[in-house]
Amino acid sequence: MVVINLGPIECIPFQRDVNLLANPDKYAEFPNQLAQSFNSKLRTNIMSLRIL
Repeated sequence: MVVINLGPIECIPFQRDVNLLANPDKYAEFPNQLAQSFNSKLRTNIMSLRIL
């Protein structure tokens, strides 16, 4: 099984260009929050597989 998580999205130039409403000092904060949420849920799911 291969598991891939998401790294920080905040400084990817594409995200800075697409996310025009983002604060330039915080870059793409919302996509970063989505990645963190995904990684958290992924971790929970993997841990539940270990129990089985």
